This record gives sequence, C-alpha cells and structure tokens, in this order.
Amino acid sequence: PYYTGECAAVPCPEHASGKDVASGCKCEAGYHGSITAQVGPLSEYTFYTGECQAVECPSGSTGGSIPDGCACKPGLSGAIVPTSESPFYYGSCEAIDCPTNSSGMSVATGCACKAGYLGSIQPAQEAPYYSGACKVVSCPGNSTGAAVTDGCVCEQGYSGTILPQSEPPFYSGECQE
Repeated sequence: PYYTGECAAVPCPEHASGKDVASGCKCEAGYHGSITAQVGPLSEYTFYTGECQAVECPSGSTGGSIPDGCACKPGLSGAIVPTSESPFYYGSCEAIDCPTNSSGMSVATGCACKAGYLGSIQPAQEAPYYSGACKVVSCPGNSTGAAVTDGCVCEQGYSGTILPQSEPPFYSGECQE
C-alpha cells in the first residue's frame, strides 16, 4: 500500500452528541450552534467548524445558563427546561398576583396591604412565591366592631369616626368622650 496508519472518526466536540463529526453532531439540550465536517490540508487538523454554546437564562429567571439550570426569580412561578430546538428551552416564569387583602401589579413588583390591614408581602422562591400576610386591624379603644375594615362604632358616651387607612396605625380617627 501507499500509506501507513488508519483514518479514525473525529468524535463530536464538547456539548454535542452523535456518533462522530462525519456522521453528524447535534448540540445538546440548552445549547445552540452547529458542527460541520471540514476537509482541508493536513496542516490544519481542525476536521470541523462550529461549536455549541450555552443559551442564557430567559427573562424572569436567574442562573448562568439553560444547561446549568435556571430558576424563576422570587415572586414568579414556573420552570425553564432545556430542549434541543430553538429557543433551546421551554417554559416561562409568570408573575404571581398579590394575595388577599393586598394590592399591586404582582408579588414580584410589590404588594401593599390594603387600608385597614397590617403586614407585608415579600417575594419568595418557593410556592406560594411570597411570604407574609395582611391581617385585619382590630377596632381601637372606645369603639366596637369586628375590625376597622368592617366599620367601628364608638361606644356609648363616646363620639367620633374610625376609618381604614394605609399608614400606621392603619386607621384614622378616634372615639372621644
């Protein structure tokens, strides 16, 4: 023969799968790019062009990249799962509505207790994706009623008005003799 040695198939590069470069390599889930077999002078020894690059985590999530794992930001619910097809993941991180007795656009953007309620709502990573609560404020001294939000009536011998408010003490007014 006019040669010595043998030709060996070039394995797929890092983050790509397949039998070998000549048979075709495909980027793994969460990676994008392409690998193309290349024929050239022996001095080049590259045998293929291209690479597979990790896809960044999408909006509303944190993490280094899709393959490393992405988690929804506090106050958002959902999951990001790597795939082999563009955009190389499926899923999303959705805003959670403000809980009962609070108001705002969403937990992630901030919730405030409604007038007559005391407490706070903080975004969290785990379900229900927030911590805290807004609890009803009791009627103040010299008044009767279930709570400020339900209406407080001054006791006999006292006069005044009690109204729900968003600032401490979460009601305005008083019942005076």
